[in-house]
Amino acid sequence: MGFHPITLKTIYADYNAHYGNKGGAIYRHVSDQYVPFYVQILQGRDSNHVLDGLLYHGTNLNIYEHSTDTAGYTEQMFALTYLLGFKFKPRIKNAEQQQLYYWESIEVGNVKFKKINQSLIIDNYKEILRLIDSIKSEKVRSSLILQKLGSYSRDNSVSKALKELGRILKTMYLLEYFSDKELRKEVQQMLNKGESINSVARIIHFGKNGRINETTIEEQLEKASSLNILLSVLIVWNSRYLEKVYKNVKDKDWFDEELFKKVSPLGTTHVNFLGEYTFKEEKIVSEDGLRPLKIED
Repeated sequence: MGFHPITLKTIYADYNAHYGNKGGAIYRHVSDQYVPFYVQILQGRDSNHVLDGLLYHGTNLNIYEHSTDTAGYTEQMFALTYLLGFKFKPRIKNAEQQQLYYWESIEVGNVKFKKINQSLIIDNYKEILRLIDSIKSEKVRSSLILQKLGSYSRDNSVSKALKELGRILKTMYLLEYFSDKELRKEVQQMLNKGESINSVARIIHFGKNGRINETTIEEQLEKASSLNILLSVLIVWNSRYLEKVYKNVKDKDWFDEELFKKVSPLGTTHVNFLGEYTFKEEKIVSEDGLRPLKIED
């Protein structure tokens, strides 16, 4: 996700304390092959928009798992992604301090597991399935449903039941996360790819100091989508040349294929973002020292 200052007055800009001004967040979904396949202008917290990119991307990608940082994580998200057929792998800040849950209150070593409310899940399970069907059939966008659930989560039994179910799934994930070094490494690598894409996006989006001057959500999305296209062009260009390099050096004694697999297609040092200015010595001014006028006869 990248934050971009918005200079004009618009309802689609929120104040960001970290940057000290108003702006909009471009939330970009990135595949494990560095392809940016979905983009949104965020309104509200990140977690409300996670499912939109997984469900409505309109590509031929077969997405089965997703990683976010803490901003994209909620206990409800564990439940929703599971019921929709995705594996949710967030990197949760201070994960070791998270409360763990079980069917009963138990203590394993010095770790306490709180009791889950099973009856709440059972009583609301049919409503949860109806909610999942509405999201999957696109009767209503997932981000809208999550915003609604978040606005009255204290009183809504379905929202509470999703949270209870998510707590069990979160516990199962964290136990695996704590014990599996390769899983932690995999999650970090997936998030690093997203951060790398965002870094390149900031390099490309240098015009007008990287600011968004559009006032409507449609215009802002057009700019964000155009940026995605340029990122894809760069990735395809670099990938074509990396393929050519591979074909030319793969049989060399010094070539390390495992190391080559780690080369990112996001290099920019060979890209001239400012263009070239050529000054020819041909005469372009008249005898009076001015350029000739472009007047049609």
